[in-house]
Amino acid sequence: IKLLLIDLVITLDRSLKRQQLRSATTEDLLLRFFNMQKAPAVSANGLVTSFPPDAITGAKNIANDIQRIYEDYSLLYSNNYKEIRNIITDVGNASMTIDKIKLNRTVRDIEALYNESKTVDADNLRLKTLQSRLDNLLQ
Repeated sequence: IKLLLIDLVITLDRSLKRQQLRSATTEDLLLRFFNMQKAPAVSANGLVTSFPPDAITGAKNIANDIQRIYEDYSLLYSNNYKEIRNIITDVGNASMTIDKIKLNRTVRDIEALYNESKTVDADNLRLKTLQSRLDNLLQ
């Protein structure tokens, strides 16, 4: 953490050298360089990027749109899987000449592919995490 703080301080104030800051404790770095009185001064010098006032709202809207699109995709994907599985099953039930072993293997393979594709739920979790972080920023 201390090394990250030193990197942050050097990024904010290029006149400081890494050797000067190595002897300071983590608490000293936080108190000396990350206080509210210094923050406006650093920003006024143009060393900190300013964001538009509606940046958080814009980011939240983008996250909401991505979440909605993902939910629509998941529903469509699930419905397609169910329809394909039902079609294959119905064809097997309607025809007596189809090899039932191959048909069952096909259904199992499709089910395995569908279950493997559920790993994209990790992406959904990341989106929800982003959403909760944006909600916290707005509070």
